[in-house]
Amino acid sequence: MNLSPSSKFTVLVLAGTRKAPPAGTLAPSYKAALSLHGVPMIARVIESLRASDHVGDIHVCGPAELADMTKVGLVPTRESPASSVAAFLEDAKQPWPVLVTTGDHPLLTSEMVDYFCARTLENPADVTVGMASKSNIVNAYPGSRRTGYRFRDDSWCSCNIFGMNTPRVIDVVRFWRKIEANRKRPLKIVGAFGIGTLANVLLKRWTLTEAIDAVGARFGITAKPVVMPWPEAAIDVDTLDDLLLVDAILARRDQNALRAAE
Repeated sequence: MNLSPSSKFTVLVLAGTRKAPPAGTLAPSYKAALSLHGVPMIARVIESLRASDHVGDIHVCGPAELADMTKVGLVPTRESPASSVAAFLEDAKQPWPVLVTTGDHPLLTSEMVDYFCARTLENPADVTVGMASKSNIVNAYPGSRRTGYRFRDDSWCSCNIFGMNTPRVIDVVRFWRKIEANRKRPLKIVGAFGIGTLANVLLKRWTLTEAIDAVGARFGITAKPVVMPWPEAAIDVDTLDDLLLVDAILARRDQNALRAAE
């Protein structure tokens, strides 16, 4: 692998139609198009990516209706997020490394993107995964409900940001596509990961780093977490409660920006 500190990441933003807008909102057809303070979520994500020193070309995987909101190239959606990522990575013209994130993450900032990319380049692996401590999120936002994965050192939440650094990750994404297809068949998932791997995870024998390293080794790649110090890095919009929380955080950010400008 040849990643230099000056490497620019090609970005894929997943903004398909698998998840509907939160119930109870006067929302457009596509969740990523939902407007907060007059700005669509997908536009906020694109703005933060463009402001990052580590980002090169940006592509959105979503419907044609998002074109005017993003002003970047659109790539077609597939039957699932993993299938969409796999199709994008399989493109022979695709420059590496690749950053994958989602269009329902309006709290993403260029600072977060730069931090994740810099840590990926400093300690390169085939794939990196952004994670945040659930305890930090709960301390900052006690009412926030986030899905946490419990390991020996803490509960961890996904930040929906991934570094795909070498073509070796394509096989893993193809594997994840099969996991999605079999998500209602636990025995098939157990067989795919192996009893030993799942047992160590379920019994909390591993730290986050040990678990990600072990899962990567299971598929012949190197994998590392990037621990994000911002609790907001793990807050996307899946529910009406999420929407209200994100709206309040954005309002506070706007107020702080106005104070700083005075």
